[in-house]
Amino acid sequence: MLIVLAMVCGCGLQPSDATKVGSLPTARGPVVNNTVYFVRNGKLVPVVRPGLPGAPLMPLWQLGYGVTDKERSAGLSSTLPGVGIVTGLPDPSLHEIDPPEAPPRAVGETGDSDTITLALQTTIRPEKWPRVWQAQIACTAQAIPGINQAELNIFDGRPGRTVRCADYRDLLSPAAN
Repeated sequence: MLIVLAMVCGCGLQPSDATKVGSLPTARGPVVNNTVYFVRNGKLVPVVRPGLPGAPLMPLWQLGYGVTDKERSAGLSSTLPGVGIVTGLPDPSLHEIDPPEAPPRAVGETGDSDTITLALQTTIRPEKWPRVWQAQIACTAQAIPGINQAELNIFDGRPGRTVRCADYRDLLSPAAN
């Protein structure tokens, strides 16, 4: 046993000084802002939240998680159940990324391509969802670069309901127009 211990301890490794390998890594890249639509006094209000480069779906997940305490104290709310499955997103590298000081992205009102399909965690068919749910999803989805419309679905084998933010113009606050 002592022989094995002596062999392991004397295996030729000698203490050394720390090796310098350069400066510490830093995160660089574009800062991404997300526009999420919440509700105040029955109207949709665009809210800018921080995002992550390469995470174009983040605004929809942020919408599904609801308002922050700060947003709630500012009178914003959301009654959406959690956003479930999201499919059909176009390649985000083909679209521009807003600088951090940019105002909320204006939603497009034309175009018939670049559809994203979303499902809520509910068994209620999309045509029976409250209009404010549909509006929040449509407007938040269209604020993502490259998205022109949203298909609302529960993935029950039947076609979903295609909507655009413009379908809910009456629910947009004056600040969102």
